[in-house]
Amino acid sequence: MISMMELMEKKTPSIKNTNRKKGMTLVEIMAAMAILSILFVGISGLMISIVKTEARADEKLEINNYIKSALTLFDVKSANVENYIVKKTINFDDLDDMQNKIKNINSLIDNEGKFSIDIIAELQDNGLYKVTAYMKNKSVEDTKIIIVNK
Repeated sequence: MISMMELMEKKTPSIKNTNRKKGMTLVEIMAAMAILSILFVGISGLMISIVKTEARADEKLEINNYIKSALTLFDVKSANVENYIVKKTINFDDLDDMQNKIKNINSLIDNEGKFSIDIIAELQDNGLYKVTAYMKNKSVEDTKIIIVNK
């Protein structure tokens, strides 16, 4: 059986339950914003860390490429190893500049350049040369060694 009250609620929409909430309160909105702001701070910190790591990786890759290119000149006998028995520092702006200065170390005396690489050649017992290239840029440094026969 249906009570009279239930019947009236179904037939007349004006007697509906008026205590029903429509929307969110200010406290709920503030709590949601606080949670979202904590999430955004964490995500932005992670993104900043990723950008810094990528920048360091790019620097390391750039230095590695310059050192490999410098040692390749000794490997293909384009540079005279005997000129590098004493430590030589080569300052350069780009790859072509570095290669030209390594090939013509005696003709160019230049202390200006965006980058700097130190090259040392040591004569080994068996007539081979150990060529060491060292380069540092900001916080990244790298050293590579090659053995050449001249």
